[in-house]
Amino acid sequence: MNNVTEYLNKAKAKELEYDPSNETECIEAIILHDCRITHMKNPSEKVKLTAVQNDGYNISKIDNPSKELKLEAVKQNGYSIVVIIDPCEEVMIEAVRQAPCCIEIIRNPSENVQLESIKLDSSSFFLIRNPTEKVITEAVAMDRKNIQFVDIEGLTKETKEILMYLV
Repeated sequence: MNNVTEYLNKAKAKELEYDPSNETECIEAIILHDCRITHMKNPSEKVKLTAVQNDGYNISKIDNPSKELKLEAVKQNGYSIVVIIDPCEEVMIEAVRQAPCCIEIIRNPSENVQLESIKLDSSSFFLIRNPTEKVITEAVAMDRKNIQFVDIEGLTKETKEILMYLV
């Protein structure tokens, strides 16, 4: 860390009157003053947890966040998944549980993630890039209007027959 950054972090701590080495005071600074975790040197897991529970996007300010921190971030705000590098399927599913339409910003969601999104909000179907045939069938079964977003050409004969029956 360079001297300017260190000086600014100390100034921020002094301005808010908290001791950056005191976990309790760091937590209070995050909650009461929206203090950024970036102003804290070597924050504890509890401080990191408080930061992501306060604002899911704080996950982007934490080096190598644990799966638990990633889950807490998307529980606070499903759209915070956009700043999570390589989220696991469990984190993706939790994100769409909080905000089904965030399926649009998830890179390569698995079939399970796609299904979770449409189960919670069938209108999120049109946001899914490259849905699987199972997801297409489920989406149309839930809401026949979703057929307008389906590219019939690439589907198997069996899936086409199912869709014709559903519509």
